[in-house]
Amino acid sequence: MNSIVAIVKQQFLILRRDPWFLLIMFLMPLVVMPLFKRTMAFSLQASGYANATGAEQVVPGQVVRVRSPATAYRSRINPRRRRSKRGWWT
Repeated sequence: MNSIVAIVKQQFLILRRDPWFLLIMFLMPLVVMPLFKRTMAFSLQASGYANATGAEQVVPGQVVRVRSPATAYRSRINPRRRRSKRGWWT
């Protein structure tokens, strides 16, 4: 339990000193989704989908774009993976 608390404290310290991770992971999708949603709505409607809103393409795409690096980031701080030979620090 102490190692988990130490990791969480370290992560909050990193986020406080370098907030770009939060901006990229949370703010960028909120800014980009409305722009892409309108563009994709026009594209889907031109392809014959009259009731398309664009969210059908944009939301899953943004989830994949944001979660892929986050999954790799999470595996770096997992204490069990760190100690194994298959982890990042071999």
